[in-house]
Parts: sequence; structure tokens; C-alpha cells
Amino acid sequence: MGTAVETQQTECGPLPALSAGKTGIMSEMNSTGDTKVQWNKDSPDEVDNARASFERLTKNGKFTAFRMDKDGRQGGKMTSFDPKAERIILVPQYQGG
Repeated sequence: MGTAVETQQTECGPLPALSAGKTGIMSEMNSTGDTKVQWNKDSPDEVDNARASFERLTKNGKFTAFRMDKDGRQGGKMTSFDPKAERIILVPQYQGG
């Protein structure tokens, strides 16, 4: 039984090598740099944990999610979790004053 792996990183850097397309990575941009959640696409438990993190962060518009392709180019805005995504970037919503 697997668990999605969450790591904290204070600087943006290269993402870990993806295991032959079987691993997804979600990065939450925050005040400490970014927090990563990594999941094995073949593990229902890891997918469920990553989905729960996505839904918690995007609930009520707190974060906006973007899919990234394998080359790091933006692939579009996401409104629901896709366990097949290789990379997801979560950007906090900013409020003007």
C-alpha cells in the first residue's frame, strides 16, 4: 500500500526524473518555495492522496492548477485532478487592494 510522497523544497530546481511516465508530480508554489507531491500512477492509494491534496488546495479558488508537459511548457489550466498528468503546478491566487 503506497502513499503519495510530499517533500518541501525552498528553491525551485529540477524535478526528480520521472519513472518511465509512471510518476506524477504536483508542485504547490508557496512562501517557502514549493511543496511537491509525487505519486505512482499505478497505485490507487497514492493517486487518491494526490487527488485529495489537489482538491484541498484548489477548493474555493485558493490555488489555480496548470498542467505542464514533459518539456516544462504550460499545457493548460486544470479544474479537476488528472492522475495521468506528469506535472501539475499550483499557483496561489493573489488579491489586489
